Amino acid sequence: MTLTEEGEAALLRARERNLQVHHATHEGVSTADFITTINVLRRMVANLGGNGNLPDDGK
Repeated sequence: MTLTEEGEAALLRARERNLQVHHATHEGVSTADFITTINVLRRMVANLGGNGNLPDDGK
């Protein structure tokens, strides 16, 4: 698949917005606290019968 010039520009804008949201949501949250939170949420999902595993993106 090849993106058009317009598509490539849109992809770059989306990546920039994603980075801004990432920084805003993690402000004041240590890496250790973030990891603990994710692990607790995964455990809660598993406790309710869901799949608490994170997807393997193949990278």
